Amino acid sequence: MTANYYFNLNPDAPIFGILEKENPEWWGTICKDHDLYINIRKNNHINVYYNGASVMELYYPNKKLAAKIHPRYLNSDWNAEPKEYYKTQPEKIVADLKRIKNNINNVYKNGKNNNEGGCEKEIQGRLYINGEYIDTEYSFVYDNPRLIIRIDLTTIREDGMIEFVELKRISDKRLLKKKDSEKEPEILKQMSDYNRFINDYRQDIEEYYKKIQKIMRSIGVNNPLAYREIKGVSAQARLLFAEYANGDPNHVKRRERIERIKEILDANNIVSNINEI
Repeated sequence: MTANYYFNLNPDAPIFGILEKENPEWWGTICKDHDLYINIRKNNHINVYYNGASVMELYYPNKKLAAKIHPRYLNSDWNAEPKEYYKTQPEKIVADLKRIKNNINNVYKNGKNNNEGGCEKEIQGRLYINGEYIDTEYSFVYDNPRLIIRIDLTTIREDGMIEFVELKRISDKRLLKKKDSEKEPEILKQMSDYNRFINDYRQDIEEYYKKIQKIMRSIGVNNPLAYREIKGVSAQARLLFAEYANGDPNHVKRRERIERIKEILDANNIVSNINEI
């Protein structure tokens, strides 16, 4: 699969033209719902998210708009793992949004308690809703050797530079070595892979996000970064640590872990907010 596939996006594709010109009522409902956020996807798809869960993938088969959703978001049994996505009309998903949101909320409520503010997907959603990011879960695959890039968040800084952001929690095991015999923590390779991707495809990245901005403006997506002028791409991805929600943020073992992580990041010149944690 060529690199062009991962940057394939046409602002003049029919799916965007229909939303711009016809502005169906169900689309207006999505755009006005402050709990939801919208990501433009490669190959002219759109994903609508709630708390990090994709409640709708919107696409354009057979010259008409269609939508699909994972059945578990419609079902109170979250552990059910059917193979096929449920395909339907987008207005039917919008009409059922209240129940879908409740299902997702119940999963988070009944899940394992996490002092760092919840699961990464949920945190990712909250960060995006705040208006500081323009994209989530950007993916790219190198063919040889096979390397999968999946970056949590994309922002456009005030200086106009596109910046990729990796979200982590302090408790993530990839931040430190599992054994003394290991050469380095996984996070170092992960951030290095991201930086390689940026340097290999900087111009493609810039043009891709300019298209995303254009599409967002045309179809009424309320994201302030859609209007910020892009001036380039930051050469380094940034590591962002999640907020600490409960418990004692100054617990001795937590502070010790942070100091160990900080030493590794500083030694490898990884940009992060670790000093603020």
